Amino acid sequence: MLALLSGSMYAQSTIILAKWTFPADDSLSVLPDTCISQNATKYISAEDTTAYPATITRDIFFTNGVTSFAATAVGWNNGTMAKLWSIKFKSNSASNLTISSSQRSGGNYPGPKNWKIQARISGQPWVDVPGGNITLTTSTWVSVANLPLGSTFDNQTSSMFVRWIVISDTSTAGTIVDSSGISKIDDVVIKGTSITGVQEIFYNSVFNYYPNPTNANILNIESSKGIKVLDIYNFQGQLVHSFNEIGYYKTISIDMLKPGVYFLRPQYNDNSASTPSKLIVE
Repeated sequence: MLALLSGSMYAQSTIILAKWTFPADDSLSVLPDTCISQNATKYISAEDTTAYPATITRDIFFTNGVTSFAATAVGWNNGTMAKLWSIKFKSNSASNLTISSSQRSGGNYPGPKNWKIQARISGQPWVDVPGGNITLTTSTWVSVANLPLGSTFDNQTSSMFVRWIVISDTSTAGTIVDSSGISKIDDVVIKGTSITGVQEIFYNSVFNYYPNPTNANILNIESSKGIKVLDIYNFQGQLVHSFNEIGYYKTISIDMLKPGVYFLRPQYNDNSASTPSKLIVE
């Protein structure tokens, strides 16, 4: 268990700042399914920048993705250096930031073939991400993995942006993209190296708990998956208490916990993996 928690407890550990894997076919999927707390309300968008800074966003729907669903949009015609996928995030002063993603064009409705990834810090110009030029096909997912954003993005407290922008109106079928052309994006992950020691609370759309920090004797647990057991570990990785049959929502008494830092780990009914989440008792 100590090994499991070590990534959350010690400095210079790689953490997920924000991740979009679109686990469900609903509007909330535009929000990260895992992230640090500052990014819990940061969404992915399909945008037109022809009217920048009055950016126009287009509707996103969800179709088959790499493993579950993917964010999908149409209306990519006349998109050269004007239409894009975009995310906004904060890094909590992390360094060594990287970006990963997977993209695909619609088979029967071919979307743009040529893209590039750019990034910027709030108030500063866009810069190309080295290795971020992407050539899509109609039949397969094309992925980039852990592309470094560069030292300019290290130790930032300002908001940052990454975009996947169209650089040609040629479709994956070799024609000119029309308004019905489809673009999909999936498995978008921003990672960084923590420099702050113990990591802050992670937000996860599957498992949530509040209040946190807390000086009350109760804790509210919410989960989109049924929880059969909720284990609580202290900072040393020792199991201090377990709650059975949490289900999807339950208020539990934590009056047995002394002030300090703890980690919650749910065991789901479907036996899927979970990550320890930090609880502060004041």
